Amino acid sequence: MAVRVRLLIRSLDTNVEVLTAALVNSGHEVEEPEILLPRRLAEFMGVSLKPPRARVMVYETPFGFYHLIFSPKAVSVHLVDVCKSVGEVNVAVSEGERGAYIGCTCGGFRHTIGEYSERFMES
Repeated sequence: MAVRVRLLIRSLDTNVEVLTAALVNSGHEVEEPEILLPRRLAEFMGVSLKPPRARVMVYETPFGFYHLIFSPKAVSVHLVDVCKSVGEVNVAVSEGERGAYIGCTCGGFRHTIGEYSERFMES
């Protein structure tokens, strides 16, 4: 079952904030907190998409390899429904995605997402 959470995402460069929803149980595994954003949203927020801050990285998925723009520690994320925040979150930017995805298996979101899922299942 897909679980989406409401997020308030703030660019650390421009302080532009966006309220959106993100899929949290997508299988997007990361070592540090990371969010995948559609390019249009990242551009709107003023996330740096060019060197020297950003770089192209290769991501492996079940469907093959994809080149995504990676901008380290570019946003902060506040999970609205559980009142938890993660201060410096890496951003992966995709041309093809239309929604946001949180990488939470190994990152700073893991405990918070588990708590959110429990609350979601109870209601």
